[in-house]
Amino acid sequence: MSAKIDIGVAQLVTQLGAILKAAADTKKSVVVRTLGYLKAVQVSAEGLRRERERILSAARRCEISKKKKAQVAQVLDRLRVYLDEYKVQPKLRIALDGLTECRGNIEKQLGWIEFRKRDKEAALADFDGLISEIRGLFDGLMNSFYPGGSGMGIRTLIPLKDLLKELKGKLDKHEVFTSELQESYDERRHELLDAALRDESHIKWIETSGKIEALAERLRWTFRV
Repeated sequence: MSAKIDIGVAQLVTQLGAILKAAADTKKSVVVRTLGYLKAVQVSAEGLRRERERILSAARRCEISKKKKAQVAQVLDRLRVYLDEYKVQPKLRIALDGLTECRGNIEKQLGWIEFRKRDKEAALADFDGLISEIRGLFDGLMNSFYPGGSGMGIRTLIPLKDLLKELKGKLDKHEVFTSELQESYDERRHELLDAALRDESHIKWIETSGKIEALAERLRWTFRV
C-alpha cells in the first residue's frame, strides 16, 4: 500500500491524528491496530519528505517583485510551519510506540494470529527485526533533522527562510525595488536552492524514506490479512 500524499504539515497532522485514533481503538484486532500504526509511520515519513520538496519548488517558482510579494509571504509561512512548529514528531513517536505495544499483544495472542509463515515463532522474529529497523531509521533521522521542530533538512532550509524574510522586508517597503536588486536576490536564491538539493541530508531523507516504505510493506506482508 502506498502512503503517498499531497498535503501540507497542518493537514498531515490532522490526518495522522485520525489514523492514530483509529489505531488506538482496543476493540479492534491487534493486527488491524498494528497496520494502523504502520500507516501512520509511512504517512509521516512520506509527508515530511514531500512537504520539503514542495517548499523548495514553491521557493523556486515564486516571483521576486513587489506585484507578486504575496508569493514570497506564502513560502515563508510554509517554511515557518515546517521548521518551527513541533507537531509531527510527537505523533510519529506515538505510532512507533504503538507498534511496540502491539508487538507484545501479538506475542500474547500468537496462537490466534495468522502469519504468512507457518512457523509463528519465526514470523514473530521477522516482525521484531522489521520494527527494529524502522525505529532505528527514524531515530537516526530525528537526531539529525528534528532539533525542536517538525521538518527535516533544517540546516539548508533555515538560510532560505532568512533570505526570504529579508526579501519580504525589502518588498514591503515603499522604496523602489530595482532590477539590480531583483537579480541579486534571484542569484542568492538559486545558490541556496542548489545547495539544499545537493545537501547530504536531502539525499539521505529520500533514501531513508524509500527504505521505510519497503520495510513497512514487508511488515504488512508478515500477516495473512
